[in-house]
Amino acid sequence: MYDEQLLDLAASLRDLTETAKAVLRDELRKRELGDPLAPDFSALAKGRADSQQALDAAEDEVAAKPNEYTWKTPLCECASREEAWQIREALRRAGIESWLRDPANYSIVVAADQLEAASAVIANPIPQDIIDESRLEVPEYLPPVCPACGTADPILMAADPSNSWECESCGNEWSDPVDPRPDAS
Repeated sequence: MYDEQLLDLAASLRDLTETAKAVLRDELRKRELGDPLAPDFSALAKGRADSQQALDAAEDEVAAKPNEYTWKTPLCECASREEAWQIREALRRAGIESWLRDPANYSIVVAADQLEAASAVIANPIPQDIIDESRLEVPEYLPPVCPACGTADPILMAADPSNSWECESCGNEWSDPVDPRPDAS
């Protein structure tokens, strides 16, 4: 068990058998976590557990944030939005983060420590599949309507294997047809 788990178990010491109490006390002493029979143990254990939880939460918050580089350096300027997208996609596929410094002139920047690798990526021709993807026409999204009452914008209930919907107005439920193509996901 982790220290925090042992401290939680020690909080319910009176519910344990005598053998379990002895084993728990020995383990707590061995780990220098205190004696559960000491008068101030509950407050100490709670404070320690609260501190550990706060530390864990802070570590989780840091891990969840994307990298924010403070030292970004210019990589190139592009002639069009399409060219900028193609270069950024090639960089993304190479595992290199990039940003548009000024969307008006399509200036791409990268983390300074990734400049050399990024320069090597853009020195090569853009792969044809990236060029093709950048030229795809994306159809305008049209929200679904309830087939029973015609109300627009129903609630999405599930998305696997296809979208399942529920109408807030009439309660009707339906699913989009499943695309039979194996690569349709």
